Amino acid sequence: MLIIFLSNYSLKLKDILNDCHLNTLRACLTNTQAIDIFNKYLYPAASECASSYVPGMPTNVHTALANIAFAACSTLNQYVNMKALLKKKDWQSASNELKDSKWCRDVKSIRCNLDATCVVSER
Repeated sequence: MLIIFLSNYSLKLKDILNDCHLNTLRACLTNTQAIDIFNKYLYPAASECASSYVPGMPTNVHTALANIAFAACSTLNQYVNMKALLKKKDWQSASNELKDSKWCRDVKSIRCNLDATCVVSER
């Protein structure tokens, strides 16, 4: 899958790894390619994960869930208590649960607080 993905951008894994090893810039993505990858592959996958985690969430909540899903869909799926609270539309408790999560400890306060604020803004 990775090889096919890279070939879409005329890149080879070997060249990218050589760039990393030799500290050169011969096989780098352009800004346009990076945006394209985000729009075509990364955001849709994270958004789909958020939709399957708790379907039908308001936009702000969905956005926060998609942000967490960028780490991995399996990361989001670990938070069963938050999922139950979201299903009940208990936005404050779900926000508190998020703030107390390993994900929030890993990403630090700014990103965590932005997502927690998105969740609680639905009350």
